[in-house]
Amino acid sequence: MDKFLSKITPEWALRAGLGAMYIYSGIDIVRHPTAWYWAVRPLFKWFPASMRASLSQPEIMNRYLLLQGIIEFILAFILLAWFLPKFWARWAAFITTLEFAAILLLVPIDAITFRDIGLLGGASALWIILSQSVFTIPTEKYETKSLKRVEHHLGKTPLTALGQADEPTVETFEEFMGTQSKELSE
Repeated sequence: MDKFLSKITPEWALRAGLGAMYIYSGIDIVRHPTAWYWAVRPLFKWFPASMRASLSQPEIMNRYLLLQGIIEFILAFILLAWFLPKFWARWAAFITTLEFAAILLLVPIDAITFRDIGLLGGASALWIILSQSVFTIPTEKYETKSLKRVEHHLGKTPLTALGQADEPTVETFEEFMGTQSKELSE
């Protein structure tokens, strides 16, 4: 059991949860589109009055909900497909984040708003996890040993290794923590 749990990462827990949610809702939307009219009707208030009558026709709503169900199946597949590049999962998480942010902003608060808040949090957490490698620079390439800390003290400054006063003191993390002396690091 410990071996199994050690292989589950937060990324995969979020992907599995969101993917399962999309499978469930996608199946239900495709099988019972009329049961989802309640979720679509509040969106009509954002359209001009002239469009509301045509958008609220059952045929139009059924087509929209069928399209929504198909999109949810696609998102579920992308989130659950371990063999696809993470690029696809990152986009699926971003689209899910936008979808639930739009739901929370455009649909009135009701008995299931708490669920949408949790799904927004899960989707945005997954997007952040999957985006970290895109927006960070690996420091290992540019740092030879460990990270260096620079301090600049004004006024009375002890002489540095070069013998210059008022120059920044550069220390490695190990030197700062006292686990390595400056003489050993040079």
